[in-house]
Parts: sequence; C-alpha cells; structure tokens
Amino acid sequence: MHDDPEREERLEETRRLREELPEAGDGARHDSGEAEPWFRSALDHYPYASVLYDPDLRIRFINRAGVVKSGLSREQIVGRCDDELLPPEVTGTYLPYLHLCLETRTPQTFESTHTLPSGTTTVVVSYVPLMDDRGQIQRILGITHDVTERKRAEEALELVARKYSTLIDTTSDGVWVQNLQGEILEVNDAYCRMSGYSRAELTRMPISTLEASESPEEVARHIRKVLEGGGHDRFESRHRRKDGTLFDVEITALYLHIEEGRIGVFVRDMTERKRVEEALRESEERFRVMADGSPMILWVSDAEGGNQFVNRTYCEFLGVTREQALGGQWQPFVHPSDLPEYVGTFLRSMQERKPFEAEARMRRADGQWRWIASHGEPRFSPGGEFLGYVGISPDITEQKRAEEELCRSRDELEVRVRERTAELGKVNEELRHLSAQLLTSLENERRFLAKEIHDSIGQILAAVKFRVELALFQAGKGRNRTRLKSLEDVIPTIQKSMEEVRRVQMSLRPSVLDDFGLVAAIRWFCREYRVTFPRLQLETELQIMEGDVSEPLKIAIYRIMQEAMNNVGKHSTASRVRLRLAKADGGIELIIQDDGEGFDVPKAMTVGPFGRGLGLTSMRERAELTDGRLTVESAVGRGTTIRAVWPLK
Repeated sequence: MHDDPEREERLEETRRLREELPEAGDGARHDSGEAEPWFRSALDHYPYASVLYDPDLRIRFINRAGVVKSGLSREQIVGRCDDELLPPEVTGTYLPYLHLCLETRTPQTFESTHTLPSGTTTVVVSYVPLMDDRGQIQRILGITHDVTERKRAEEALELVARKYSTLIDTTSDGVWVQNLQGEILEVNDAYCRMSGYSRAELTRMPISTLEASESPEEVARHIRKVLEGGGHDRFESRHRRKDGTLFDVEITALYLHIEEGRIGVFVRDMTERKRVEEALRESEERFRVMADGSPMILWVSDAEGGNQFVNRTYCEFLGVTREQALGGQWQPFVHPSDLPEYVGTFLRSMQERKPFEAEARMRRADGQWRWIASHGEPRFSPGGEFLGYVGISPDITEQKRAEEELCRSRDELEVRVRERTAELGKVNEELRHLSAQLLTSLENERRFLAKEIHDSIGQILAAVKFRVELALFQAGKGRNRTRLKSLEDVIPTIQKSMEEVRRVQMSLRPSVLDDFGLVAAIRWFCREYRVTFPRLQLETELQIMEGDVSEPLKIAIYRIMQEAMNNVGKHSTASRVRLRLAKADGGIELIIQDDGEGFDVPKAMTVGPFGRGLGLTSMRERAELTDGRLTVESAVGRGTTIRAVWPLK
C-alpha cells in the first residue's frame, strides 16, 4: 500500500551507497577535484550511471555505466555541464532538481520519461550533496537508474492494482490486511492517522495491542466468527492510539481468499459520530426541557403523521399522558366540522413536503372547544429524506373572539359610514342644486341689471346728450359763443359716461351673447380684451357651431372664459395667451393657456375669499354644475393651462 515501493527502494539504495562511501566528501576536497582512485573504482563497478559534479555543476567524474549510457567517451564528458551534453527536453527536467540540491543541500530524487530518437526511456535520478566537515558542498553525486523495462512490467501490474489501491488509499476509513493469527500485514494512511502509528510500527503488530475494550481471546473469537460465520463480521469497539488516548471505532471484517487466507478489516472512526450523537441527545434534552416549559402546544410528528414528541402543555390541554399522546391519534380531539379540512390540509402538506398551516377547534380536557392555529415546519434528514414536522399549536380562542368583535364593530362602522356618505351625498346634491339656482339667479339678476342700465340710465344719458347738443345747436345761431363754451365741455363727459354705462352693462351681461350667441360674444370679448391688455398677444381658435352648445352651457363657457382671461391679464406676467374652443373626443373643450409666471395650484385654491382661489373655485363649480370637468395645470415659472371639458349632448 506504499505510494511507490520502487521509488522507496531506490532511495534506500542511494542512502546505502552514501554509507558505504563515507569518505567521498573528503576525497572531493582535493584541489584536483577528482575522486580518489578507490572511489572511482567503486563507482565504476556500480551498475547504475553515476556522475560527480563540482559546485559549478561541471562533471568531474562519470562511471563506466554512465559512459555506456551516454554513448560518448569519458574525455568528451568530464569538465562539461549537462546542458552541453543532453537535449533541452532532458535538461529542462534535470537541472531544476540539480540546482535545488545545490541550494538546499538536501538529496533530490525524481522520475523522468523522455522520448528520444532511440525510443522512450524512463529513469529515476537522485542527486546527493557530498559535504565536508564544515558543511560545504564539495561534490554532488548524481545516480541515474534506467527503469524502462521495470516500468513496463509495473504498468501491467498497476492496471490490475489501480482500483484496489485507489479505493484503499483514498478512503477516509482505516483499512488493514491481517493474517489469520491477528497480525497486521498491510495498512493504509487513514488508519495511521487515526492511531498515530507509522506504517512501519503497525506492520506485524498484533491487533490485540490496539484493542482497548477487548481481550486477546475476544479478538480471536471475532477471527473465528469471520472464518466460520459466513466470511464477515461487524461490531463496535474502542482502539488505543499511540499516545494512549482512546477512540470509538466500527469494525467490518471480511475474509479474503488470497495467499494462505487473509482478513480485510475496515475501521471507521466513530468519534465524530459519537460526539454528534451525544450532542444530539443533549440537544434533544434541552429541547424537551424548553418545550415542556412552553405555555404553547408543541409537537413533533413522524413521516406518517403520528406524534413523535409532545410537550407537557399538549398533554395538559387534551388531558392525556405523554404515553397516550405518543401511542394514540390526535384526530378524535378535532371538532367534527373542522376535521375534514384540517386533516386534508395536513395530508396535502405532508405529500408536498411543504409547511403545514391550519386552524381548527379542539376539545380541551374540561370539554370546551378551543380554537388552535397549527403551524408545522417539515423536517429532513441530511440526505433529504422527509422525517415529519415540528410544530406549534397556540390557543387562539381569545384572538378569534377579538377578531369577531372587531368584525362586528367594523361592519357597524361601515354601515354608519355608508349612511353618513348617503347623507353627505344628499346634502351635496342639494348644495349643487342651490349653487345652480344661485348662479341662475345671479345670471338673471345680471341680465336684469344690464337691461335696466341700458333701458334707464343709458336712455337718460342719451336723452341728456341729445338735448344739450340741440340746445347748443339752437344757441349757436346767436352771437354769444363764450357762454356756450362750458356747455360744450359737458358733451364729452356725457359721452364717456354713456360708454362706461355700456361697459358695465356688457360686463354684467353682454347683450351680444343673448342676441347673436356664444361665438359672437367670445369674438366681441377678444376685441375688447386686446384693447384692455395691449401687451398680450392673443391667439384664438374657435372651431364650434352655435348649435353644438345648449343655452345653459353657453353662459357657463362664457363666464369661465371671462374669469380665466381676466386672471391672465391681471395676475400673470404673460406675453402670450391662447384661447381655444372646439369639439374634441366626443365633447366640447375650452382651453386657456398662457406663458406667464405660473403659480402653486393647491396653495392658490386655499387663498382667502377675495383671492385667486375664489375665481378658480367658481370656474370649477360652473363646469361641474353643467356636467363638465375643469382642471388647472400650473407651476411657478412654467405658465398656466386651464382646461374645461363637457360631454356633447
């Protein structure tokens, strides 16, 4: 079971050569650098190619076997270096080891295979430093052993032994082969590591020396059992290491039909498994103590769903002993109405190897039905085998009652909210109706005031102007023009008053809206707007027919347009405003867009009763009261867009 018995043999042979030639280093101290005659004679009779190098790695001597191997004469070789004599593919392998021997002053041995014109050759090369009493290298002895033929024979044997050797040398279990007298003949490295003994110490050691729990008679009895009981035996024992410590082992012994009969023994170190088992026992005990101290029901099931462990609370809750809980079934304690769903969920979870969650009523020891909420986590072995569940089943009866009470309260609250929402909706509808009536009344009042101003004050001022002009005309026939000058000055004032009365009248209710319709009224407004705000560039786009707009909607559109346009002229710093009224997406769309400074819409909507917010609110209410929708888009420094949309009826 050695890694390379042949290599070990060659190393031992090299060591023996050094012992047989102890003065080789002394001979190397001669200034001539040549070996003593007796040393040269010894090397010449050595069957393997041998070379002596000086510290400069030049060849100072080569024996007869080396000369024959090289195919050169001794004179052609001595004084030269390997790289002057050998092909690069050879020196590339040799020289690193030669340098390593020189640098570390330690022997170096390696094996090398080269394919040369003469064929493939395998050699084992050893470099041995020969040092003087001061520890200085005087010579390096190089020995080359041609093992080509032997390697070929070994390869044939290796094919047979490879499976066996790989299995034995790579297994983590200890393996040995013993004779029928109980002596170890071969042993692998794994058992050497287990026991602390070397291979040499274990070879020929009686296995009774290793046994710590069995006597030699018991060891002999196991051997007889292997021989007489079917060729195998398995048992647990304890072995003693070299340092005296003990370790638990599991022994498997098999009879081998080789040579005069051998027994193959596999030794598994049970220390870790025993430690794990002990740790598991301690862990289970800690779990049992903690579980029994828990106020909640704890349980562990097996792969078939039966109880493997239950805590004290489980037993007290159901009024059973632990033995009864482990030996019996839990299904009879589940409420009949809940049993099918609870058991079905448990079985499906087991089948799918998924966490188990379910609620059910269980009969407590006092006869009460109590709600429990079970949650189980699946357990698996290291190999992935399903082992069952570890679960918890807290009593949630009080939680259930609280949830039911909460549901009742929530339902009552929802009813009250619905009732209050209905009341608010009714009030809101009434407010909408009142608001519509108010706006209608306001428009009627505006129409009335505009008519009264036109019919009364307007007519009176017109009459006054006419009479003054008539008086001036009649008095103008006389000669006294100086007295008439003050009367002439009154006429522009009367004219201005008439225009102001007309402006107020049109602001209250433009007659053009009633006489000619919405489009004409907007065009009139735009003309007046350009005069009032000459700094603004006004763009209009009116793409709607008069018949498309109902009479109640006309005044709403006009008032929204009027309020929005006046806001642009009075409050923004815009240079351009665009007004568009057209049909779009099956409705009527009004857009007023400017490039002014913009404003914070939420903030503007909350301004006091005489601020911008009142105008925006009024526009939105007018739109909604006519089944429309108005939106305002604005931001500081980004202008404002007011868009109102009504469905086309």
